[in-house]
Amino acid sequence: MSQTLNRPQQIRQEFDESFRRPPARLREQASNRLIFHLDQRSLSLPLEQVSEVLRSRTLTPLPGSPPELLGLLGLRGSLMPVYKLADLIGLGSSSEAAGPLWILVVLQPQMVGLALEAKTASLADGSSEEAQEIDLFGLVEQIQRRFEHG
Repeated sequence: MSQTLNRPQQIRQEFDESFRRPPARLREQASNRLIFHLDQRSLSLPLEQVSEVLRSRTLTPLPGSPPELLGLLGLRGSLMPVYKLADLIGLGSSSEAAGPLWILVVLQPQMVGLALEAKTASLADGSSEEAQEIDLFGLVEQIQRRFEHG
């Protein structure tokens, strides 16, 4: 009888676990990357970590915020902080504009925007191009830890 009581718990656990794993089609596409071409280098970002890509939106700056926080963006009724990706990964700013502003929307665990100026963007297989690889989920976790601890 104890086995029948554990079976529903086991089914529920398997069901819940299925939502923690990425869908099969995302696991198959794990090598797909977004490539952004800057002045002197390219950045390779995992496509499965990007929820949405926006171009040239108006941001509301926050007085007294750190320089890497560009401001807030209203998106579908929610406010999303937008950070300058180049500052977060240590690229710094170039003296001339590299191109239009791209905003990557990352949903981990809440909506965060990462902005960069790039001349072009493209999709590529993970092995098709030499580019600096960036883990967006890890970067968002670093931002959250940094601002939680001041």
